[in-house]
Amino acid sequence: MPTELVPLSPARRDLLARLLRGEGGEAADRVPGIVPRARGGAAPLSFAQEEVLERERDVPGIPPLFNECVTVHMPGPLRQEPLERALTEIVRRHEIWRTTFGGDGGCLLQVIAPPPPRVGLPRSLVARAS
Repeated sequence: MPTELVPLSPARRDLLARLLRGEGGEAADRVPGIVPRARGGAAPLSFAQEEVLERERDVPGIPPLFNECVTVHMPGPLRQEPLERALTEIVRRHEIWRTTFGGDGGCLLQVIAPPPPRVGLPRSLVARAS
C-alpha cells in the first residue's frame, strides 16, 4: 500500500534536529533516564513478581504457575565438561538464575547471590544420560 509523505512542521523539524543531536526535547528533559541498580545484594520485587507471589499465597499448595519443563533428547554421549561450562556462564550472566526471595521487616525482596565458580552436574544425571 503506498504511503504519502507528509512534510514536518517547522516545530517538529526543530525537535527532530535536537533529538538527532542528542539534545532531547521538552518531554525528554522532564523524564529521568533509567538508572541501573547497584549489583549484588537485595532488590525490590518487580510488579510481576509481586503478582505471582500474591497468587501463590492465595492458594497454598498449588504447583508453581510459571514453571515450564522441557525435555531435550540429543543423540550421542553427554559431554559433561562443555555442558557444565555453558551452564556456569548462563548462571554468571543472568541474575534471575541466582535470585531467591527473602523478607526484610515484612517486605519481600529479591536476594541475588553471587555467581558460583562452577555449576556442576550430579554424577547420577551424567551416568544416566551417557
